[in-house]
Amino acid sequence: GEHAAWQAEANPDVGLIAAEVFVNGVASLLRHVEERKIANIRVHAEDARPLLAALPDACLDRIFLLHPDP
Repeated sequence: GEHAAWQAEANPDVGLIAAEVFVNGVASLLRHVEERKIANIRVHAEDARPLLAALPDACLDRIFLLHPDP
């Protein structure tokens, strides 16, 4: 959640969608969003792949795909 929160704060004029499958990751991100009053981020508490497949073509300008350490 730290990266998504940082990106949202650093780019307040950009709308972000953060997808996270782990409950602790979602909780951490939501805590950052609430504490910092971040308004330009939406949280998708599931796998990003179905979300990306459902979005219209060319609707995203940039994607950050982060993988957890093994």
